[in-house]
Amino acid sequence: MNQPPQFFTPAELAARWHLSEQTLANWRTAKKGPRFIRLGGAVRYPLAEVLRVEQQGQPATAPKR
Repeated sequence: MNQPPQFFTPAELAARWHLSEQTLANWRTAKKGPRFIRLGGAVRYPLAEVLRVEQQGQPATAPKR
């Protein structure tokens, strides 16, 4: 049985939400959108945070933290 990923890369999240990776990068710079962490310098979005944003409404609205 396949388990969902615990973390999404920016490319994976952009594909899931039908956004560009640049939009996610812009949100990170503006401190908007989903919370993220850096693992060894790489940006990752925790599954729980992705689901939280999705439950709040449209991810494209970039909810404030």
